[in-house]
Amino acid sequence: MLALQDPTYQQHVAKNVFTLTLRCFWAEKHEQAANAGEEALKLYSSLITEHSSLLQEYMEALQLNIKIARRLKMEFKSLERS
Repeated sequence: MLALQDPTYQQHVAKNVFTLTLRCFWAEKHEQAANAGEEALKLYSSLITEHSSLLQEYMEALQLNIKIARRLKMEFKSLERS
């Protein structure tokens, strides 16, 4: 349980979830990519308040979520999630 609270561990999880999002997107599994992308954004948004160095990764995740939403024709849902 303590590992989940470690910021370094959370950064690794966020990076891995973002990678999963990318792979789902490339495999055209856009619904799964949207779900994973939402989780990546949540992780990054909770981390950037204390680690501003992660802002670039957060922006990349946000851009990918917008691309996924366009593919799914659900831009408004993507904005709600973000």
